[in-house]
Amino acid sequence: MLRGYTANQVITDESAFFKDDRLVFYNVLYPMLSTTDGTLIASSTPWSKDSVFYRMCQAPEFSKHVTTCEDVVRSGLVKQSFIDEMRNQLPFERFQREFMAEFVEDIDAWLTQSLIVSCIDSQLTFFDFQVTPVGEFYIGVDFGKEHDFSVVVIIQKQGSILKVVHVHRFPLHTEYASVIGYIKSLQDRWRTIRAIYSDITGVGNYIVEDMFRSGIRGVIGVNFTVKSKEEMATILRKKMRNGEIKIPYIPTRKLDDIDLTAELNVEKFELMKTGHLRFSHPEGGHDDVFWSLALGVYGAVKAPLPGVGAVMG
Repeated sequence: MLRGYTANQVITDESAFFKDDRLVFYNVLYPMLSTTDGTLIASSTPWSKDSVFYRMCQAPEFSKHVTTCEDVVRSGLVKQSFIDEMRNQLPFERFQREFMAEFVEDIDAWLTQSLIVSCIDSQLTFFDFQVTPVGEFYIGVDFGKEHDFSVVVIIQKQGSILKVVHVHRFPLHTEYASVIGYIKSLQDRWRTIRAIYSDITGVGNYIVEDMFRSGIRGVIGVNFTVKSKEEMATILRKKMRNGEIKIPYIPTRKLDDIDLTAELNVEKFELMKTGHLRFSHPEGGHDDVFWSLALGVYGAVKAPLPGVGAVMG
């Protein structure tokens, strides 16, 4: 803990992602600099406007230095063709944040930037595939192949708290058998995986049957419908709002090329005339991580006692 120390200069990185940022800056860092009339340098990728870093960027007493992809191209570090490719592939909001250094509102995002940041636990780390951890675990798996990724998310349940402890996204065109084999190896190693909730939309019940035949226990197949997606997404957001979802602090480190905070922020929603919610993601984006997490959380909340699997609609 830094409280009580003094400093002539403090440099912080990815300041927009600090958990309890008001406490960190106002109760710890500023007092460290007060007696030395020291300098604070705060840098970050833009994220939520509900942050100390955003207020710093708006405050006239701070000098501001913004670097965008245009500056990087001019410096010769990357080619313009790469920037054009990213502009075409990424959702508009993400490109503006990551490459143009802009704070972009996410009023139609199901999980807002500030909500995601509030769930970050700086003490939490991912479990590697090879380890044999102890605990109660639930898997959410979203199958994809040609245009969407297959993603496995593992949740550790500790009372009412659900921790994201493993995320793996497979390359496009990966065979379903390889994904099933990965899950089987995880269950053999981890031993206390209580349930596996799998999206079977478009792939059919045979995926669940294949997992049964492979010796995977506790498989529940889920058909993605308007009703089931709304229920799963609602439970996920409610648990996050209650402070019962914990995700690792990895805003700058990519895991299997996944920027977890951005992947969770990608899902959009709109209210239909029927009163139900329609979920979607921007063209060029992927919501496989979002739905794998929703499945894992849903399993941790709703899973029956260990036993035979089932299919729900």
